[in-house]
Amino acid sequence: MSGAIRIKVRWAVSGCSLIDIQAQGGDTVRQLEQKVIPRVGAGNTVKLLFEGRVLAPQERLLAAGLRNDSILDVICRQSQVFTASTDTSIKMWGTSQGECQGTLLGHGGAVTCLALSADNQRLVSGSEDCTARIWDLESLQCTSILAEHFDAIHDVAFSPDQKLVVTGGADRVAILWSADGQPQVALEGHIGAIQAVAFSPAGATILTASLDCSVRYWSTRTGVCVMAVHAHERGVYSGSFSSDGTLVLTSSADGSLRVWKAGVEKPRTIAAHSGCVYAVAFSPNGRQAISCGWDRQAKIWDLVSGRCLQVLRDTGAIYSACFSQDGTTVLTAGKDCSPKIWSVSSGELLLTLRGHDGPVMRAAFTNA
Repeated sequence: MSGAIRIKVRWAVSGCSLIDIQAQGGDTVRQLEQKVIPRVGAGNTVKLLFEGRVLAPQERLLAAGLRNDSILDVICRQSQVFTASTDTSIKMWGTSQGECQGTLLGHGGAVTCLALSADNQRLVSGSEDCTARIWDLESLQCTSILAEHFDAIHDVAFSPDQKLVVTGGADRVAILWSADGQPQVALEGHIGAIQAVAFSPAGATILTASLDCSVRYWSTRTGVCVMAVHAHERGVYSGSFSSDGTLVLTSSADGSLRVWKAGVEKPRTIAAHSGCVYAVAFSPNGRQAISCGWDRQAKIWDLVSGRCLQVLRDTGAIYSACFSQDGTTVLTAGKDCSPKIWSVSSGELLLTLRGHDGPVMRAAFTNA
């Protein structure tokens, strides 16, 4: 049996009806979640429960026991989006209505990058004013100013244990800091501007990507470079680890993204865009990636087959792209000043965030 079935979805806490959905018995729970998300707010995370059991996204509806007029309970975790702009501000947004919920001011130049701590309590930002700032997101106050760079900062990251911060920028140096803003060690060796920094999931390794066409890996404990790889034929603009740490994604001005296995120097190359690929990121499960670039497109990729699954078109260059924590939506931002949230499965534009007065250089969802 795989015919049409009617599913009633209600709020788990109140029991109030949310939506009735027509589905096929062979549909997956993930497909059902996609139909619920527009009702609870783009970018929010939902879990569906049937008779008290949380349904796994890959389960088929009939196999999970659902029949005509079955009732599902929905639990919704509210998420936020943070954006960094050349207008010198950082904004926080709700993902239900796209309302601006707060603005962080203090940088004296374009804000180029930001990253959230794992518990979403702090944010680190970097700017063309040569400083990074650490912000407390409860008080919306800056708690530390990191001022050791001599040129614009291009990327920032918190360590997984939230005890360290790394910054990298146009002065070709990455700096490791304590989370209270004290410099620990400078990571020197690149001969071009550093465009991206990232911690491995275990926190033992730091990745830096540079316009000198290389990616370097550094010991977090010692600050020593343990591997340097000629990664692309033109400058490298982004680099990130998969959630299990076994893969690395890089992107470049050469229009490609590359998938690297840990410890292996020969990557898989995907011809991704017609111009510079400014950013690339893994999906939470590591099986998909999103890339974005100068050609005003963001693309969602199946990393197993190398096939492009969705093309998301904007009106200007796209500088930033990432997945939500449940992998059902993606967030893009760029030259047109208005970040956007899209459905992964359909490619539909779900929400536009309007309020910045300049291009948005980085955007991120809160962590799960």
